[in-house]
Amino acid sequence: MRQPSLFGQMQGELVGSFLLVFFGTGSVAVAVLTGAHEGLWQVATVWGFAIGLTIYAVGAVSGAHLNPAVSVAMAVFRGHEFPWRRVGPYVAAQMVGGILASLLLLGMFGATCEHFETQHQLVRGQPGSQLSAMWFGEYFPNPAVYGTDATALSQVSVVGGFFGELVGTALLLFFIMALTDKCNKLAPLETNFHPFLIGFVVACIISIVAPLTQAGLNPMRDFAPRLVSYFAGWGAIALPGPRGCEWWVYIVAPLLGGILGAFVYQTLVLPHQTGERIAAGGERSECALFQPGMEGLGCCPPGRTSTTPSLADEAPVPNGGPPVQVVAYIRLFLADPGNPSGPALAALSRAEAAARRFGGRVGVRLLPLDCAEAQELGAAVEPTVAVGDLILAAGQPPLAGHLVRALEAAVKEGSA
Repeated sequence: MRQPSLFGQMQGELVGSFLLVFFGTGSVAVAVLTGAHEGLWQVATVWGFAIGLTIYAVGAVSGAHLNPAVSVAMAVFRGHEFPWRRVGPYVAAQMVGGILASLLLLGMFGATCEHFETQHQLVRGQPGSQLSAMWFGEYFPNPAVYGTDATALSQVSVVGGFFGELVGTALLLFFIMALTDKCNKLAPLETNFHPFLIGFVVACIISIVAPLTQAGLNPMRDFAPRLVSYFAGWGAIALPGPRGCEWWVYIVAPLLGGILGAFVYQTLVLPHQTGERIAAGGERSECALFQPGMEGLGCCPPGRTSTTPSLADEAPVPNGGPPVQVVAYIRLFLADPGNPSGPALAALSRAEAAARRFGGRVGVRLLPLDCAEAQELGAAVEPTVAVGDLILAAGQPPLAGHLVRALEAAVKEGSA
């Protein structure tokens, strides 16, 4: 199965972000404007289910980031699966989806909001009207919990609001990394239960952080609705916000928090997961989803027959000496193995150069990117090199060094 195009992935992010904002922000609108939801946990539960169901709906298309903080963290720590060049298109699609959902909600609840403002003697765009704007963008402290007067503002400072969003998003990304980690034997990836658990994580974080900051945890979720509220009459209450800083706090804090949470998982937890992996220069690679000894198995979609040799085959030594047993392979995943592109040819040249250092004990295989093994390994970038449990985008600068170190370990294991 081929990966969706970038445009297709952007469509997935747009639709997913629309659903997330419609149900999540919609639940806030219902709670604030009508009182139909009682208690914070009811709103948090709607958010949780909305996120889980949305991941189920579009996750197979785009990965269901739905959040710039997730996209940035994935590019930083899982660049072989999600390269930096996709961050901009993903964020743009997320913003479009969020804006469209916010416009729809404005159309649905606009009259109700006006009645709410009349009841509470609020003048839209004036101090205090963040109470009627909080179902779009977010504010600290939570206007529905603390109020909007000077006493309320003094209880949650700018630093406090920033820290709340940073910690909440750090927790979110920590659990996302854990629940989607192929090295984590307890991650429910095979049962596809992780979308529900990610939604439950969001609900738990909201139940703690929302009284302080409304628990944005997502730059798109705040800024897209905030833009709509700015043009809907809230003006400076929306942008830049009552204190003049709300708009950037809900962007910067989640971005930094997401990187922090992912970093904590990658450095303190991942190295101790029990999945098989190769240590290369002190760095950890993605672990394998197959058992040791399976590195030489072919990789063919249904209906195709592998013509590549097995580990039991012999290869002549380059200098004409007696044949030696092939004990490891470099697998190079290409979109079109029969007609490799320029980057693919460069990757092949590097792979062959690395293989030659082992005197015929290492072979090179060209395999289709859409095969089952590539899907298991998460080889989303073309071309991608895999040796044992080492997976790298072939254009990555440290490829050659990683290849040689991984091959040394693979050859040593295969020769044992």
